[in-house]
Amino acid sequence: MEQIKEEMQDYWTKRAEKFAALRIRELASDKRELWLREFHQYLPGDRKLRILDAGTGSGFFSFLLAAEGHEMVGIDLTEEMIHKAKRTAELLELEAEFYVMDAENPTFEKYSFDAIVSRNLTWALPNLGLAYQRWHSLLKPDGILINFDADYCREKRRRSFRKIMHTEM
Repeated sequence: MEQIKEEMQDYWTKRAEKFAALRIRELASDKRELWLREFHQYLPGDRKLRILDAGTGSGFFSFLLAAEGHEMVGIDLTEEMIHKAKRTAELLELEAEFYVMDAENPTFEKYSFDAIVSRNLTWALPNLGLAYQRWHSLLKPDGILINFDADYCREKRRRSFRKIMHTEM
């Protein structure tokens, strides 16, 4: 595993508890409707979709979209985040599958998903091109990728992930 991925796992393992609590508060806030409006612009509304939540963290997008009736699968590199997502799914009584998995190379069959959603993940992927290629192969022919992100580390000289997370979060 590349050093940046090890640093990410370490960082998010330590933050999992507080991060999960923050996302639960976000689900109960006005932001829930804002996110749903954003998704409704792009996701077909005429059927239940199978959606991959890449870099799910504690499961926010998975819960948001599972409550809308979609079949959700969330993956994250950090085991503690997946643990929080599974526990929260039980508490919210929502069905979603969660797996510890590298988002750059998910191990699902080709054409497994109608959509892939992601939030604040791709900026930190060391092999972004590989991730996009793999995700494309996971989408059904009419599938869609919805990626909410920014270029947090490339707008300036490269710094370590740990320094970025501690100074900008």
